[in-house]
Amino acid sequence: MTHLVNQGNETLSSVEKELKRSKPNLTQAWKQLNDLKVLLTKLPSLQHTKEYSSVSKEEFLLARSTFEVACFLSILEKDMESFERHFMQLKPLYLDLSNFLSRSSNESLLVGLNFMRLLSQNRIAEFHSELELLQKPIKEDPYVTFAIRLEQCLTEGSYAKLLSLSKSSPNDYFQYFTQILAHTVRKDIADCLETAYRYLSCDDAMEMLSFGSPDEFKKFIEDRAWNIENQQLVFQTTEENENPMDVLNHNELLSLIEQNISYAKELERIV
Repeated sequence: MTHLVNQGNETLSSVEKELKRSKPNLTQAWKQLNDLKVLLTKLPSLQHTKEYSSVSKEEFLLARSTFEVACFLSILEKDMESFERHFMQLKPLYLDLSNFLSRSSNESLLVGLNFMRLLSQNRIAEFHSELELLQKPIKEDPYVTFAIRLEQCLTEGSYAKLLSLSKSSPNDYFQYFTQILAHTVRKDIADCLETAYRYLSCDDAMEMLSFGSPDEFKKFIEDRAWNIENQQLVFQTTEENENPMDVLNHNELLSLIEQNISYAKELERIV
């Protein structure tokens, strides 16, 4: 093992220890990681390698671990562009060197997280393209299948199922992306509620939107500028006659909302 690799592994170990803290110092971690990325530019194997050796293996392993940590740091900072950039640097080390390097213990987790990124950005075509590149063992990994199940819910317009499923993230790092998805889904449901209902009880609305706590629901109501009268949401409407949707119970309405969203998504794909 070369001096540079030893130095790099020491820096990497320090960053990994920082990540395990309950309140990591992200500024310090990024500073060390940036120093480590500068060190990677000095490794011969990462510049021009035609034949692999034990030395080049150590250098590639260091590079792979560096970009993995960078992906995790990006999620902690809620920086999706940074995550995408570092995962793109990581991807060739997973795919092109799979026969040379032992499989990383973080690979399936980060592949799953990348699928979550694509979902949260509504990049469904790329989601399926990336899925085609996966080997069967990784495609069947729980981290990846979780993202696949969410994509199926999103495509079908099964928003209630998606919101329920998103609460059971297989890893804490998934929560950043599930929160983005949940926000998008709740916005779509809320838009439909405003159109379909004139009055709706707060309890029914909270259940439809799958909020886990009254405080979260209260903040959502405030952000939407919804009015409350006698524990009922009062939506603005220009219709004077009774809205026929008001007679539906919340399960029937949510089913209709999901059906309409599904039709809309089908039309988008056709267009």
